[in-house]
Amino acid sequence: MQRSWVVVVVLLCLTACGPGALPPSGGAASAVTEQAGPTAGSATEQVAPTVPALIPTPAPTATRDPNYPSTLKEPIIACFAPGCVAEDAFIIPAGTRYNDTGPDSGTWRSIQIEGGGQVWVVRAKLVPA
Repeated sequence: MQRSWVVVVVLLCLTACGPGALPPSGGAASAVTEQAGPTAGSATEQVAPTVPALIPTPAPTATRDPNYPSTLKEPIIACFAPGCVAEDAFIIPAGTRYNDTGPDSGTWRSIQIEGGGQVWVVRAKLVPA
């Protein structure tokens, strides 16, 4: 009985692993490409529009606000206190409107930015408008 059982198992293995049981490798690769290609393309189309949303851009202003007469010519590092450490610093993008009437610590200057309140920036980076 055991010999006939072993023969049956061997026949089943040979039948399952025969050349007709596995698809040709070229067909499998093209099938995967046809299925994954559109998925990768749609994922790229979904992610691509969010990249510009991550880049801060100033809102366009129709008229010049007299409270903020100056405009930053380049991005500038800012802090909420003079002489802050790098972990507390953030970047204000170029084109941000500001008013340069705040106190001065020698190296740092307090400015009021449009829509953002008072921040401290390196005084040497401020360029008159």
